[in-house]
Amino acid sequence: MNMSIGYRVVNQQNVLWTCHKTCKIEYADCVYCVCSTCYAQEILKAETSNNTSGRKASKRRRTSRSKDDDQSICNHCISSLVPFMDSTFFTTKYKETIRQEGYTLPMACSMCKSELVDKPNYEQQQDHQKVVGV
Repeated sequence: MNMSIGYRVVNQQNVLWTCHKTCKIEYADCVYCVCSTCYAQEILKAETSNNTSGRKASKRRRTSRSKDDDQSICNHCISSLVPFMDSTFFTTKYKETIRQEGYTLPMACSMCKSELVDKPNYEQQQDHQKVVGV
């Protein structure tokens, strides 16, 4: 296990932002997700770029409704991501079960590549040591 990888906690306070297909077994082809830190940075960038243009940001929908309603197509636009906050998906034991059963669920943020965990790094390391028997 590479300890240089960053960690991002997923819980009620640190929401994971996902494609509408992510974390659903029937859509095993998509694991796109953005941690709360990257999401906040992207939203701030979008707001900053809108404000620097000197004109008011439009509230009108720019895409066709039929495309938005098509649930078979992934939409990784930052404004289309949906919140996900179930930390049980990111416990060490559950992630191991998912690997063994061959399911695909997000294991890392798609932007910063930080590993997604259910609790802070120091608690995660202690649990890993208990599981491995170190």
